[in-house]
Amino acid sequence: MSSGGGTPKATGQSLSSAATAKDRIVALIVSDPHDDIEGINLVREKMSQDGIHVDFVLCPGDITTMPNKDYTKRPGDEELGVFEKKTLKVLKALAEIAPDPSRLLWIPGNHDPLTLFQEAKAGTQPTNINPEILNGNLHGKVVEIAPQLMIGGWGGCVEALEDGKQVWVPYPYPEAQLKDRIKALESILEKGLKTNGDNPGSSSSSSLLLMTHSGPDLSSTVKVTGCGKLLLLLLLLL
Repeated sequence: MSSGGGTPKATGQSLSSAATAKDRIVALIVSDPHDDIEGINLVREKMSQDGIHVDFVLCPGDITTMPNKDYTKRPGDEELGVFEKKTLKVLKALAEIAPDPSRLLWIPGNHDPLTLFQEAKAGTQPTNINPEILNGNLHGKVVEIAPQLMIGGWGGCVEALEDGKQVWVPYPYPEAQLKDRIKALESILEKGLKTNGDNPGSSSSSSLLLMTHSGPDLSSTVKVTGCGKLLLLLLLLL
């Protein structure tokens, strides 16, 4: 389900043409759908009834419900294939809300198959789904969604703790690899900002949105309990 392997690289993809003449971009964020296609369809119907139109649909991961309590309890190949199919069904439903499939941008979460990450073997991309939907996978990529506005993505999660005990493991990268992976992401983002898509020499004053599955340090996606609401509020205000 991934188009390539190895270290993710910056992309020159640009999706800004439809937003060029607009003063603002409207995006719908659907996080952690966990196979809830019925809920997605209700959102689509409500938007249609109220005449709400969006430029992009963003999904920050946990598209399906693959078990991932620890490294010893992940599904085998046969069960993994079931979750891949579930993931594709959810992505198709989300793509129906977007103006066209290329306007669905998403990243995999810690309950999504490893094949949604760039570590997947080449040639695993299915043929029964619009490739534009799969190309919307922003994990390790940067794309231009409007003039001087870029969006990058990084899926998976870091270790989560509760009262000092591990609640779930980092995925798909062990903690020992995470720092190096983050360095690679920083380089990707810097390149995306400097080149502004595939136009070398263009303005480097682009703004950047970063879509991740895990929240910031000390948030409830990293420390499940023990983080005071006041401390978190102060962090958000800084």
